[in-house]
Amino acid sequence: MHRLPRVSPDVSIQYKQWTIPKGVPVGMSAYLMHMDGDIYKDPSKFMPERWLDSKPLLDRNYVPFSRGSRKCLGINLAYAELYLVLAVLFRPGA
Repeated sequence: MHRLPRVSPDVSIQYKQWTIPKGVPVGMSAYLMHMDGDIYKDPSKFMPERWLDSKPLLDRNYVPFSRGSRKCLGINLAYAELYLVLAVLFRPGA
């Protein structure tokens, strides 16, 4: 499990009711985000149907490849491989 740190080296940052002092690293864990029971009902349970009527809250908080400028460079390769595997699994006569 890796954290994704961010640091504001020059100025303090105000976020809602919190002040984050300059130089303090702020991070998040994708695993902990994905296991948050407030966002995902029964997060440790295999429930693929939770994505059928996907809600913006689920989509916004699902970050398997991270986001922004530090997003995983292999995301497009991973999706291409996923499409190929699914095509082979569900091809006619397989």
